[in-house]
Amino acid sequence: MVQIALDAGASAEQPEADARRNDGTREVAIGVAYRQIAIANVVFVGAPRAGDGAWVLIDAGIPGSAELIRSAAKARFGGTGKPAAIVLTHGHFDHIGSLGCLSEEWDVPIYAHL
Repeated sequence: MVQIALDAGASAEQPEADARRNDGTREVAIGVAYRQIAIANVVFVGAPRAGDGAWVLIDAGIPGSAELIRSAAKARFGGTGKPAAIVLTHGHFDHIGSLGCLSEEWDVPIYAHL
């Protein structure tokens, strides 16, 4: 198997723009950013400064990461940082660890496959 080389221009890395936002996230596409918390990534989908209920959180990180997720959400979206919903990609501890804390505070729909 041969890996196809990508042109350097194909990179989504924009460290200067990430630093300017000052929300602890790395944006990989317009309206899609992630924050790495220990061994897991949480993903924020929605336009920056969209406000409460106008974005979606993908995964809930490891146990104890709720405050890092909340602070990134508030900085990125404004308001209280409340999403429209939380979507879980799967049930491993590093993806649902802070779900209890976040769901109690935010009281939003949670979506997961069976």
